[in-house]
Amino acid sequence: MRAYSYPPENIFVMIAVEYINDGKVDGPEYHLSISHPVRRGVTRRCDRNTARWVLRQFGLEGAKEDNHVPGGQVRNYWRPVADPMVGRECLCVEDEPAIVEDKGDFTWRAAP
Repeated sequence: MRAYSYPPENIFVMIAVEYINDGKVDGPEYHLSISHPVRRGVTRRCDRNTARWVLRQFGLEGAKEDNHVPGGQVRNYWRPVADPMVGRECLCVEDEPAIVEDKGDFTWRAAP
């Protein structure tokens, strides 16, 4: 795992490669988390446009957002390492209800 800070935009990014076996895909995926620190110990969620900018900086266009924390302040993106698998949805998208916040800018899924 690596962590990056972009002071001018006040963005904090963590990226890792994790092994996923969800019955649909069996292989490594990039997991990128983006947050917006406000002050020590306080973080808020960045908007979708900022997240898209960060994904471009890491060359992770095509990553899918997949959040599972109620009221979470971090955006989580996943993208298979293998290019032919890019764009696939996590199995949870079919099984778990989506909760939409911030006037449609943020979606998270709760376990059924």
